[in-house]
Amino acid sequence: MERMLVMRGGALGDFVLGLPALRALREAFPRTNLEMIAPGAVLPLAAPWVDVATPMERGEVAHLFQEEQVPASLVDRYSDLDLVVLWLADGNGSVRRNFERLGARRILWAPALPQAPGVHAADHLLATLRPLGTPVEAPYSPMVPGEPARERAMDLWRLLSLGAGVPVVAVHPGSGGAWKCWRAERFAGVVDRLMASGSSVVLLQGPADDAVVGKVLSAVRGARPPVAANLAVDELAAFLSLCSVYLGNDSGVTHLAAAVGVPTVALFGPTDPAVWGPRGRRVMVLALEGDCAHCGRERAVVCAHRSCLDGIEVERVVSTLGEALLGGCDRP
Repeated sequence: MERMLVMRGGALGDFVLGLPALRALREAFPRTNLEMIAPGAVLPLAAPWVDVATPMERGEVAHLFQEEQVPASLVDRYSDLDLVVLWLADGNGSVRRNFERLGARRILWAPALPQAPGVHAADHLLATLRPLGTPVEAPYSPMVPGEPARERAMDLWRLLSLGAGVPVVAVHPGSGGAWKCWRAERFAGVVDRLMASGSSVVLLQGPADDAVVGKVLSAVRGARPPVAANLAVDELAAFLSLCSVYLGNDSGVTHLAAAVGVPTVALFGPTDPAVWGPRGRRVMVLALEGDCAHCGRERAVVCAHRSCLDGIEVERVVSTLGEALLGGCDRP
């Protein structure tokens, strides 16, 4: 096999959960030229396993999703591929048909979401590779950020005056949807407890997190923690790898923290950790079980009581973070 192409859609968390399958594919075909098309914001995370990285936003890529004549530039670039792996929504089959027209010898497609109940999203994508004879389980291996990203992260670390011999706890109070978030005042309570006990805390803020981070800062009673805002994804990965422990909701940042190997405490409510839980060697998921637990987005956005998240108390989170700092979540 000489040439293969992987297309992967989705946001940060989805992309991170697909990395074990990408690594398995790379290891199965180490000498094959592998190109990946994915959203540009997350694409740098694939660097260790791909030869060519193409942003999904590149203009000509849009033609692959349309029922029309494929432009000559794509014919020249993607004709006669040995293997095309599609990990994205392609309900009407347009992408598959276009690669068939381009002469792809083999096409594997998996819908973006697991189709069977209780199947983890990472295992769902790994199973896609079974027809290739690729192992459907990938042993956990921490993501290692590149040196340029690590240098930028260290510069920010020093700028924020972090470390200095005390544990540093990274806290991300946001997510892709407010319906998945623990309350801001609860995060503030954890921040106060951690800083009072001598730990350093840094809040992580993405482009959509201004409001929730502002609420946390307003609710903090003690000293305000510093904020690391709008880091590029590879810099964020490197920054997380420097931290002693991480706390967050079901979010892409939480998946990234687990992937780089930092002890991770993840708060789950409406989403099911059996399907969407972060994968890593040092992960602890806090979630309540009950009649309405893991109800999903449609019910969660109209939920009036939020008991699945509100039932997670500040004391329990602080205690779990303490276990993590002592190595209590170093579990396979």
